[in-house]
Amino acid sequence: INDDQKKLAQQGVKMLFASSSERDWGIIMAGTIMVVIPTLIVFLLAQKFFVKGIATQGIKE
Repeated sequence: INDDQKKLAQQGVKMLFASSSERDWGIIMAGTIMVVIPTLIVFLLAQKFFVKGIATQGIKE
């Protein structure tokens, strides 16, 4: 994807980190938190399904 408007948030944080020689750590950390928080919320809400799926993989019928 060449259009900056269509890139994922994770790629945007990576571009912030790699783009300049002087890094603004506040902006990088804010971007990182904005990427991690939604992922963490989805995982916490669906955690029981992940655990159930992993637990049933080891059971043979």
